[in-house]
Amino acid sequence: MVQFLVAVLLLTFGLTACGSGTTGDSGAVTPQGTIDLANLKVSVPEKVLEDAVLSFELDENPLSRAGGKTQYLSRTKDARGGSYLAQCRDGSCFGLQALYLENPITKEQAMETVKAMLPSRAPEQSKVDDSNMSNTENPRLLIYYGDEFYAELHCTDSTGEKVKIVSVWDINKMKGVKEEPASDKEGAEKAESSKAEEK
Repeated sequence: MVQFLVAVLLLTFGLTACGSGTTGDSGAVTPQGTIDLANLKVSVPEKVLEDAVLSFELDENPLSRAGGKTQYLSRTKDARGGSYLAQCRDGSCFGLQALYLENPITKEQAMETVKAMLPSRAPEQSKVDDSNMSNTENPRLLIYYGDEFYAELHCTDSTGEKVKIVSVWDINKMKGVKEEPASDKEGAEKAESSKAEEK
């Protein structure tokens, strides 16, 4: 009888542990406070990032709070070596950036990252704007998904073959931000300097 009760308690505990965490379009935060970066989506509730204490940390830099937003930096990297930066306001993530500054990825890999960052409700790709690809300082490709989302691929050069920063933005959630989000270059520099200060 005692063994039966112990078995029931262990089973109940195991089911509770497996079922806990914050769920949503981006998957779940484990009870240990981690989230797989590959499952993180733009528009996720900010609580997901707050709960993922082993995967993300709040950026305490005062510049990261411009416009009433909060910013989170990933403690881990994705399978391709990218660090993540998430920008939130009013309890929701309006921007996700994956930084591949040391080892840029291919355009095809960047598009896979964009697809992974978009929530399932995102419309199909509707427009591509390559007018900034001739900018020698910061060549970038803009890809729109209806009127709700857009992605930015910051390339290493005007050929667009290698990408150093992948960003996905929720247009509707950005509207309330008093100041425009920091450029990807500035965001990358802030993330790298914050990481350097920790070491």
